[in-house]
Amino acid sequence: MFRNVKELIEITKEKQILISDVMIAQEMEVTEKTKEEIFQQMDHNLTVMEAAVQKGLEGVTSQTGLTGGDAVKMQAYIRSGKSLSGPLILDAVSKAVATNEVNAAMGTICATPTAGSAGVVPGTLFAVKEKLNPTREQMIRFLFTLELSDLS
Repeated sequence: MFRNVKELIEITKEKQILISDVMIAQEMEVTEKTKEEIFQQMDHNLTVMEAAVQKGLEGVTSQTGLTGGDAVKMQAYIRSGKSLSGPLILDAVSKAVATNEVNAAMGTICATPTAGSAGVVPGTLFAVKEKLNPTREQMIRFLFTLELSDLS
């Protein structure tokens, strides 16, 4: 469909559609699934991410006991009001750490783009969720595009 970001942007401008629409169309072509099926799968991925963040923020510990609990500590630090970087950045980091702690504790995560960095996407999304109040559809489209430009 497209070979680089420049071509992707040209397609969106030419057809006056969102990047997520291009990505969904490409997924439909590759998987031979309907738009609804693809959207439903991404909704499931979002649900898995939400659950992992929530579980991590409640506090988990790995089987070895070497990792866990840091996301909870970060949330307490944010509430203390003493942070230097501001609550939004720390909230994103704490939610990324929460997901990675669930992964280390052998919990279920959505391994996007890899299990080792799986916390970055939900950490970012769920930190800005409280600030931007996106709809469920916008959150799902974020996962297709990994950008929030269509939220503003």
